[in-house]
Amino acid sequence: QRDMKVPVWGWAEPGEKVTVEFAGQAVQAVTDKNGLWRAVLEPLKAGGPFEMTITGANKRVLKNVMVGEVWICSGQSNMYLKVNKALNAQHEIDDADYPKIRFFTTNPVRSTTPLNDVKNNWIECSSKTVGDFSAVGYYFGRQLHKEMNVPVGLIQSSLGGVVVESWIRAEAMKSDESFKPILQEWDRRIGQFDSAKAAQDYKLALEKWERESAAASQATSLSTSSPAGKPLPKPREAISPALDRNRPGALYNSTIAPLTSYAIRGAIWYQGEANAARAYQYRALLKTLITDWRKQWGQGDFPFIIVQLPNFHSPQTQPVEYDSWPELREAQVMALSLPNTAMACIIEMGEANDIHPTNKEEVGRRLALAAMGKVYEKKIEFMGPMYDSSTIEGNKIRIKFKHVGSGLAAMDVKNPQPASSASQTATTTSTGPSAVVPTKPILTPAKALTGFAIAGEDKNFVWAQATIDGDSIVVWSDKVANPVSVRYGWASNPSGNLYNKEELPASPFRTDNWPGKTDKNQVPKD
Repeated sequence: QRDMKVPVWGWAEPGEKVTVEFAGQAVQAVTDKNGLWRAVLEPLKAGGPFEMTITGANKRVLKNVMVGEVWICSGQSNMYLKVNKALNAQHEIDDADYPKIRFFTTNPVRSTTPLNDVKNNWIECSSKTVGDFSAVGYYFGRQLHKEMNVPVGLIQSSLGGVVVESWIRAEAMKSDESFKPILQEWDRRIGQFDSAKAAQDYKLALEKWERESAAASQATSLSTSSPAGKPLPKPREAISPALDRNRPGALYNSTIAPLTSYAIRGAIWYQGEANAARAYQYRALLKTLITDWRKQWGQGDFPFIIVQLPNFHSPQTQPVEYDSWPELREAQVMALSLPNTAMACIIEMGEANDIHPTNKEEVGRRLALAAMGKVYEKKIEFMGPMYDSSTIEGNKIRIKFKHVGSGLAAMDVKNPQPASSASQTATTTSTGPSAVVPTKPILTPAKALTGFAIAGEDKNFVWAQATIDGDSIVVWSDKVANPVSVRYGWASNPSGNLYNKEELPASPFRTDNWPGKTDKNQVPKD
């Protein structure tokens, strides 16, 4: 990481003196009683490739080392989704000639305690390597590289279907009384696990599978036609809940703890789907993750940029739809109360029938936009309109926004992504490469704002009219004489069309704090 002190560490015999030489600096360290040594280089300017020489009882030379911007890319399956599964995969793979972009991928292992090392290597970005890296991470890093013309290092720590508490240090959760139900539930699961019974059940299931597979194979060999069925799934050996990857601290222990000595610029985060059923609880969980990561790194309040969950499920038909996803998005917005945070709203970039939308290039672009404006202080509007405050004016409610940019606008949006099959359409064919699908939404001025709902004290929301008035929006309905609340985009797959003129969408919001669908949910489900 450029422009800050850079720790370098490793292992040797206790008491052994080690010298690190890099970019004209020579720094010495002495190995402690546990075999760990640590040297710290003074801040470096972007550049490379360099060589690093480490000399102790033996000598090691690391070549092709770059200095630049280093970012953690973490979250669940939408961060994990690889370039080779994303929109325009083959085109992007063929075009990936960026030797100054480097990838490092952590490999989750099962550990009940924080580890101090993670096994892998930095990989240079090329057509041969990019396909297996996080698509969101790559497109984010590529945009930073293009904007600043400096090397970019991307460290991926992601895994599908995992709840946020897996990435939070267990001790940090124990210090918050509100997380007690989560910890108690995991204690219950661990206490009830019978390893001997689990082993016996697995043995019996495996024997049954072997018999049935042999019988099916015999039947197939005697048949004159092709088999219609699929191979029988092999049973999995039961794993103690103590080693479950959703247990608090599990992924922190193996994929985050080993990184906390590494100098970084910041982190990007795309996660929340697995916590949607406990969206209210996510408010505190996400803030705890951010705060404790910063504490463990010891670099102060490093930048943390969140991807807000996109649209998903059936399109909105009611003024307000009481689902968990809008509450999860609200929890993500609440994390922005922490310093040095930002958000990429991708509310229109999802797919109704696929929780893994393939257009990751636009996600990466919006993350990079947030980084350029928030972190690198480029004079741009880097987020869409964000709810700021509301005022009741007779039978209307006035909504004020932050991140208005050069003005509010109603936009009809056409997502250019032709559903989840897009990644297959943009591949090389026998007659040459197919057309590249555009990734940025196509926006045209709309006749009216949509997606707003209004309610009185009875909490009965109806569709509302809305009009832009400078940096505010005035909302009303002839059906509500005395309004008290406005909601916008309050559904899993909302219909709103509010943007700023920089073509960034408004984040869904509500002006009330009435109880929601998930406010009582405190315990993770099996």
